[in-house]
Amino acid sequence: MTTLEIALWSCMAGGMLTVCMAALVDAISSRSSGAFMGLSYLIALTLYAVLLCGLLPLALPGLPPTLLRTLQVALGPLCCTMALVFTGRWLNARDDDRWICPLMHSAIAISLLATLGLGVAAIWLPADRQSELLLVSAATCFATVILTGLCSWRAYRLGDRLALGVLPTAVALSVSIIGLYSEAAQPGLLAPAAIGLTALCTVAYVLMVAALSIIRTRESKRLERLAGLHLGTDPATGLPTGSALVAKVDDSFWRSARAGMACNVVCMHLHNLYELADVAGHGVENQIALTMSARIRRAVGFRCVVGLYHARCFIAVIPVSRESSQTQIQAFVQRLRVLISKPVPITGHQRTQHSFQPDWGIAVVSATAHDHDSAAVLRQAERMAMQDGATAPAPLSEAATVTA
Repeated sequence: MTTLEIALWSCMAGGMLTVCMAALVDAISSRSSGAFMGLSYLIALTLYAVLLCGLLPLALPGLPPTLLRTLQVALGPLCCTMALVFTGRWLNARDDDRWICPLMHSAIAISLLATLGLGVAAIWLPADRQSELLLVSAATCFATVILTGLCSWRAYRLGDRLALGVLPTAVALSVSIIGLYSEAAQPGLLAPAAIGLTALCTVAYVLMVAALSIIRTRESKRLERLAGLHLGTDPATGLPTGSALVAKVDDSFWRSARAGMACNVVCMHLHNLYELADVAGHGVENQIALTMSARIRRAVGFRCVVGLYHARCFIAVIPVSRESSQTQIQAFVQRLRVLISKPVPITGHQRTQHSFQPDWGIAVVSATAHDHDSAAVLRQAERMAMQDGATAPAPLSEAATVTA
């Protein structure tokens, strides 16, 4: 093996090891069984690539020839088995498709049998039959690539958009199999250009597999987080909404009444929440709502109840020692407008950048907690905030009068 060939194969090994380290960091951070399964596959594949290209025998010349031959022909089908298990889990074949699941199970069983059969054959057959065994091992790998591609295409047709990303990996792996098995069967046969292409495709394959694994793991984590949200919590902002918000407001009023305090119910109505929908794309309102909720929370403090009355209406309940005067309310509203009305940078579809200028209607209803119904206060604050420039309190309808 020439110096150039060693350098090219070493670059391949270094790239694969770098991807494995990145996958290890992601697996440790996500603590997902799928991430660790993907990591184990990447490690096994890296070991096999280093073995086939000749770097491992070069680094460890003392390896027994029988062990080396056995690993060269049997480790490939074993990686195929791991790839099938990982792909089946990645595609969620157990739950989504009755056609993919039995096909995957059959292929896994055949691949395991091929691993055992090739391992035994490499031990008992003479060394001059090694090329034939490598050919069988390569055929097993190619069959796995074709099967994985078909299952991924079917999953894509059924609605799994990410499954389409498996097809480029199949192309890269096919080139890698041809190059690596050719090098293992006849060392020195490949030209430097062919070695470079093989190394590039191998690193690209490992990189794509790691990226797909990380993307799917993060999607699963996001779904787990959303599924674990309590009922009555807005999934975009995490703020309480609906009956959960009303219960929190009631509780805040009750605690304030016991302490002899009043409550300032602040309603912030975002008039133009959907203004950028036609320009930036539908869904950008989630970015806006998330930014607005963070600004409101920072403005009113972490001890106050903050919630989402409906999509464009944020509520904050601030306990105060006594009912606020009109001057105090106007000063608070002015300060609040400054804090929450700055432009918001928004990333739209196709990564386009937009600037969103919030248009707020803000109302504050200050009431004595033991004399007023929290639901009536909420409705009054909402009606006031929906009016442009509503900044001053008004008497509650019939039931109570709010001191300005």
